[in-house]
Parts: sequence; structure tokens; C-alpha cells
Amino acid sequence: MLVSVAYAIVFAVLLSALLVGLFGWRYPGREEPWPAVLFFFLVLFLATWAAGLWVSPVVVGAGGGYWLTFFVIAVLLALLLAATAPPRRPPRTAREAAEEAQSAAAAQAVFGVFFWILILGLIAVIVIRLLRA
Repeated sequence: MLVSVAYAIVFAVLLSALLVGLFGWRYPGREEPWPAVLFFFLVLFLATWAAGLWVSPVVVGAGGGYWLTFFVIAVLLALLLAATAPPRRPPRTAREAAEEAQSAAAAQAVFGVFFWILILGLIAVIVIRLLRA
């Protein structure tokens, strides 16, 4: 179990830093990078760990290494998260800036609810798998 946690942490840290640092992804409604890094890390870590716990017997049995399962899952999840991020463009007028700020506040409220539902669901999947092992 500790090995799976370590793989999930390493790949989540690397991919979170890459997506936020290289591609400039930001948490909706925020300009600073830290909420985005924490968001990506938490989602990637829990999702990679959960999926790795459930998928690893198939991939290891097919000849892949244990770490490869976690790496492939983390990359696919990171690409999925990056694909869902809207493109960032600077507002051209003051009205556009105000509209963008208003929609960002609404998106942040909705995004926060779905984020916590996702986190609780991922924790439930991990706990169920660990109890069945």
C-alpha cells in the first residue's frame, strides 16, 4: 500500500507542477497559481491512487511494471483535467472584465461543490478497495 501511495504522490506532484507551471492553468476565478497546484495535486493524487489500486492487477498481469500503471493513469487524468480547462484570454473591455469576474465567481461556487463531491467519492473508492484487500 505504501508503494502505491508513493507512486501516486510522485506522479501527482510532477504532473501538477507541469500543468500549472508550463501551461499556466489556473483555478477558476483565481490568478495566483497555488490554488491550481493544490487542486491538481489533490485530484490527481486521489484519482491516481484509487484507479491504481483497482487497475494494477490487470496491468501487472499483462507484463507492465507496477509503477507503469500509476504513471499511465496519472498522465491520462492530467490530460483530461487539462482538456476541460477553458482557454485563458485577457478581457478587451471593462464590461468584458466585469462579466468575466461575475462568471468566474459563479463557476468557483459550483466548481467547489463538484470538487468536494469528487474528493469524497475518490476517498470512498480508495477505502472500499483497501477494505476488500
